[in-house]
Amino acid sequence: MDTEEINELLEDLMANSKVRNEQSVVNNLKLLLFKGQSNKLTVNVTPKLNYVGKYHGFHPSNSTKKIVEIFLGKPLRNREEFEICLKEYCEDVLGETKGFSLYEADAFMEHATSGTLEDKDEKLQKLEQVLFRQAILQVCTHFGYEIEVKKELVDQVTELIKGHPQLKLKKGKLLIPGIIIGLDDLFYDFSLNEAKLVKNKNEHFEYKGLKPKLLHGGVYYSGVMPSVKEIKEVDNSFFSDGIKALNLSVIQTTFATLDMFDNNEMIHHDLFAIEEQLLLKQFYFIEDQLQNNYLYQVHESDRLEKMNSYLKESLNSHTIAVSANVVTSDDYLILGRRSSSSIDSDSYYCSANGQSEFYDKNVKFYQQSVTEDTPYLEFSQDARNNFALEIEREVEAELGISDFEKSWEYYGISYLSIHNKEIHSLEESSKISKRRMHFNVLLHNK
Repeated sequence: MDTEEINELLEDLMANSKVRNEQSVVNNLKLLLFKGQSNKLTVNVTPKLNYVGKYHGFHPSNSTKKIVEIFLGKPLRNREEFEICLKEYCEDVLGETKGFSLYEADAFMEHATSGTLEDKDEKLQKLEQVLFRQAILQVCTHFGYEIEVKKELVDQVTELIKGHPQLKLKKGKLLIPGIIIGLDDLFYDFSLNEAKLVKNKNEHFEYKGLKPKLLHGGVYYSGVMPSVKEIKEVDNSFFSDGIKALNLSVIQTTFATLDMFDNNEMIHHDLFAIEEQLLLKQFYFIEDQLQNNYLYQVHESDRLEKMNSYLKESLNSHTIAVSANVVTSDDYLILGRRSSSSIDSDSYYCSANGQSEFYDKNVKFYQQSVTEDTPYLEFSQDARNNFALEIEREVEAELGISDFEKSWEYYGISYLSIHNKEIHSLEESSKISKRRMHFNVLLHNK
């Protein structure tokens, strides 16, 4: 089968799947480049010149621990208190380092404003500032307070939190995630078991006897990831006949950046002023238009050219996952079912899947966790980056398998996204919550 035939098959499978018309679920999956009749395919990553030490989006020097400590240590009542926390955080953690930067932004800014170069620079700086705040708010949603509710208070609390969709009551526990304005109007000297939500003598709302904790999953960290800016087939005059090589030109981004793009509800947060919300709406509306122009209804012969145009103009995270089929020695294909607490919960995936990452000294998690959590990719002009090593650590972490009969075989590169259909206005765009778009390097082993 060639690429066109495989994509027609994928289109039929997606059309017959229940996810096709579900909002916020991946509903577009395409094979971009394929091994085809070649005897061997290799996929290489080339870091872009002059981007060492630069990160597109949320800088890895940002400290999750400090964000939780400063922004969730006490309830925030208004924007002024948030800005006080932000100033404290930047002084304590970042110093002279910018917390959020947008790189390769020239083409995008042509869409954002028709003004002078100074106008573009000024708007870019404003975008970075407001996106930095959105990213911090999104990091905070992974953490919060979990309070046991006495049985006799369950009905009262259920009634109390109506109209507040962020608050959840699950299995007798009240979950208060992230930064929520207005809790001091909701709870007043309200005792929930040993912990209390109270106002102190200065009428300042506080959590008594409580500490913020991770609410979902077993771990949270913002790793450093490759962000694709161009894909091309390498001139095969360098290789033997039958060998095909693909090259991905990349810069660096982070998980917190990806997470921000994929959870867009935060742009409606009470902490954003009207003009800031408008700026965010315009930013994501442009991304929606770029996806519709370049990713959908594309003829097969134009797919790579359209993709590279999209990558040039878009500021999305465009990360690279590694995805592998593993077949047992007695020829059974291993499939994995996603846990209820993970992304795409209860869906069936290929044998192993995970985001590729660059090892980076700013990410302390890499130095403290188990060996298979340590990435093999390096953002260096001299490094020969190997996705096979990245999938090996995923297979060991997810399946506990470390021995194989042969080396890894590359199938090709695919991409997936959430097709949100035609978006004609800022208001339509602002209702979209998911904009996931990333690549998958496809591998096989036995």
